[in-house]
Amino acid sequence: MFPVLDVSAEDDPTAAATARMRADLARRLPLSTGPLFSYALFRLGPEHFVWYLSAHHIVADGHSGALISLRVAELYSAAVKGRDPAPEAYGSLRTLLENERRYQRSDARAADQATGLAGPPSNSGRPGWPEPRPAHRTAT
Repeated sequence: MFPVLDVSAEDDPTAAATARMRADLARRLPLSTGPLFSYALFRLGPEHFVWYLSAHHIVADGHSGALISLRVAELYSAAVKGRDPAPEAYGSLRTLLENERRYQRSDARAADQATGLAGPPSNSGRPGWPEPRPAHRTAT
């Protein structure tokens, strides 16, 4: 269940939400027992919400965290505007894993190994792997 935490009755809802987020960030996220991420939607007022996501670095790094944020912003903006969201450019994890298995058995992989590359430094030439998109901010 997605936690919605209503702090709108607090004297300073923003400070209350920030304090809860900081307390959560101060918790250790043990790999062996988890959880490895936490999330919430803070209600600061009737029309004012803040989305919070924290994840262990093994789950999401800076790049993937930005991609998650961009996708959430796209889905939210589409819902607010009553339109369909743009298709996800990166596809599913299943597709990614299938493409990786295919690459591992390919002549391209053998050529990469022959030139000393365990894998290409970019996604160039790897079918099904999109090129990274430049990060940008989306205002909603």
